[in-house]
Amino acid sequence: MELELKKKSDGKIVAVLPEPVPQPPPVKKEVKPGWKSTEFWVTVVTSLISILAAGGFISVDDAETAQGGATQIAGLIGLVIAQVGYATSRGSAKK
Repeated sequence: MELELKKKSDGKIVAVLPEPVPQPPPVKKEVKPGWKSTEFWVTVVTSLISILAAGGFISVDDAETAQGGATQIAGLIGLVIAQVGYATSRGSAKK
């Protein structure tokens, strides 16, 4: 930015900053509602499957309790991963 020197009517010389150039307003991205996004529906399906697995409704083999417990833990882990992934993707979409 360069200063301009102007002479006033009384003979004094003053420094004047040039007028700033107006900047266009930032462009806002249209963000569709969360329930209309693919991420939402993938998360819903993944969450339902994970809840069924964690609740014991889906099991690899009911005869072996160790595998049944592993299926429930895997269901809970899947649920957490789906929810964190959805929250992350929606957060980045709104930036």
